[in-house]
Amino acid sequence: MDKTFVWRDLFRRKHVISRLNDGPFQPYLDGFATALDEQRYGRNTIRRAICAADHFGRWLLEQNLAWTDAHGSTVARYYNLLGRCEAGDRPHRLNGLHLEHFPK
Repeated sequence: MDKTFVWRDLFRRKHVISRLNDGPFQPYLDGFATALDEQRYGRNTIRRAICAADHFGRWLLEQNLAWTDAHGSTVARYYNLLGRCEAGDRPHRLNGLHLEHFPK
């Protein structure tokens, strides 16, 4: 696929688009969504991944960490902070968080 995937088309609510546009990793979302689309991930999965990345990025900022600090131990800290839901699953904010698609 040679066109950029337009992640904004996945969301209907203007406040969600606005939050993502104002997020810390907004400059990377087009490339992230395009990479997932090229790997044939579904629209719902891409939507969840974008929200997960936004949540993770905001947490990094709250921790005074840079994107370059997003390695194993930092991700483990974030992962453990979210805990598990009553069903025993990890929260949806972890679904689709593919760090390899963001710059290092």
